[in-house]
Amino acid sequence: MTDDAPLRAHPERAREGGADRPMVDVAVGVLIRPHDASFLMTSRPPGKVYAGYWEFPGGKLETDESVTSALRRELYEELGIDAQAIVPWHSKVVDYPHALVHLHFCKVTAWSGQLQMREGQHCSWQQLPVDVAPVLPGTIPVLDWPIDRRLARRIRSNLVRRVLFWRCSAYCRRVGSSVDWESGSVLSGTRKDSSAQAPKSMFLQRWQQKGRYGFDAA
Repeated sequence: MTDDAPLRAHPERAREGGADRPMVDVAVGVLIRPHDASFLMTSRPPGKVYAGYWEFPGGKLETDESVTSALRRELYEELGIDAQAIVPWHSKVVDYPHALVHLHFCKVTAWSGQLQMREGQHCSWQQLPVDVAPVLPGTIPVLDWPIDRRLARRIRSNLVRRVLFWRCSAYCRRVGSSVDWESGSVLSGTRKDSSAQAPKSMFLQRWQQKGRYGFDAA
């Protein structure tokens, strides 16, 4: 998906190379951890333009190089990992004072190897809203795009499941009963508190709707 509206970073600054400067293609990797949907951000190393700013890892495409090939090479050179699952995602043109770049963002959901900061940069696993600063201008629009809607829904659903588990367990302690968590049915015990009947009906019904793994039955 391409965002056709270019982003002009620091418009008050002069543009190096003038209006006819060439476009530079850059492959960018958004590494996503599947268990919590957090994503990796790295700081730009000392000596580079915007040193210290936070961004997603990646780099320029070489001649006749595809986006995925360039990203796989850059991730190995910068982080020492072998990217195994790269999915093209979005692209964005950013007009920086020092360069006009076409950023090709890809989701990276599987890799091998341990992260190594080979260029003296720093790294941080982040979730929204991010708590690192400053953020590179070309990275900011990405933070408004849904990184993984399905995974985010799964995490929220599992959180709901945990809350329901706690409420159901609290109810069972009150009435001296046990619950079959597969079926959501009360197995034994007598109700000690008449006010506990409503929580049992509501929360056990919600448990059954959410299912064993926290997903809606539908």
